[in-house]
Amino acid sequence: MEYSRTYIAIPPGETIKEILEDRKISQIEFATRMGLSQKHVSQLLNGKVELTPETAVKLEFVLGMPAKFWSNLEAGYRTDLIKVREENALEDEKKFVDRLGYSALSKLGWVPKTKRIVEKVFNLRCFFEVTSLSLIETKKFTDNVVFRKLRNTDKSELLALAWCQKARLEARTQELEKLNIGRLKSKLETLKQIASGIKPDLQAMQTILNECGVAMVILPQLQGSGIHGASFAIGKNAVLGLTDRRKTTDVFCFSFFHELGHVINGDFHRCGSLTEDDELKADKFASELLISPSDYSAFVQKADFSKKAILNFADQEAIDAGIVVGRLQKEGKISYSSYNNLKHNFAF
Repeated sequence: MEYSRTYIAIPPGETIKEILEDRKISQIEFATRMGLSQKHVSQLLNGKVELTPETAVKLEFVLGMPAKFWSNLEAGYRTDLIKVREENALEDEKKFVDRLGYSALSKLGWVPKTKRIVEKVFNLRCFFEVTSLSLIETKKFTDNVVFRKLRNTDKSELLALAWCQKARLEARTQELEKLNIGRLKSKLETLKQIASGIKPDLQAMQTILNECGVAMVILPQLQGSGIHGASFAIGKNAVLGLTDRRKTTDVFCFSFFHELGHVINGDFHRCGSLTEDDELKADKFASELLISPSDYSAFVQKADFSKKAILNFADQEAIDAGIVVGRLQKEGKISYSSYNNLKHNFAF
């Protein structure tokens, strides 16, 4: 017997027990008359095994009630059992909604706005494409994405998974060629030229990636997720996802080529969390692609970080000066308040 706040599921075995008690028939004798093992009878009485049509016919002979009566009892029990378990599961899923923070998704229009908790659960099931929200935190689900984020809390983890799910949904709308890493590598210089200018041509970048079998998705920053970007497999293709965080060329370019590094290194195929070494490799890939390592080393050795020197070096590397500024700031060569006027903002 199982129950929830609203429903109770009573197995046919309870009715059989009452009849056996009234007739003073023991379970051992009943098993003998039914031609079943004592173990099977015990499971039948406690609702652990299904009361099959064959068993219903046997009960008609042994207990005198029509087989249809027993079959109807079994059908009702199974239906009530589903309702009980669904309602109990719903209680757990309501807690999930509170942990996630439904409003963050509804503000972006990713899920419908509603104040009813049950509707929130159902809407999130549809959004995540799962029968139960408990599945979202299983290892098989979480291992399917690789992402970088600022925060590492329970809520940020759930929001990051929500962001990746939205990226997956958007990626499906793009027409992708067969994944070709070799072709992607041959397009790196072209991608650098397009991405590292004052105003990156996002459509041109997406077209190149699509032709290489990679979907490019840019989504709004999901408040509380702390996510920078993500890469993961979708079928036999790859998804490169970015947020519109800060909207400056240096941040965008580094994040883009960092995630592209994960795709080229095959990290998006892997299950489980990436190691620090994996992240450092992606960082190195992005840094060295944007700025020649030897050129940068020579520039740094001169220790001239004046505005004029930065602009000249940026021209030499054919990249936006803001990218040079961002690199110098990150490495502590200049303060984070220096030359921010050289960074360019742009709208996605």
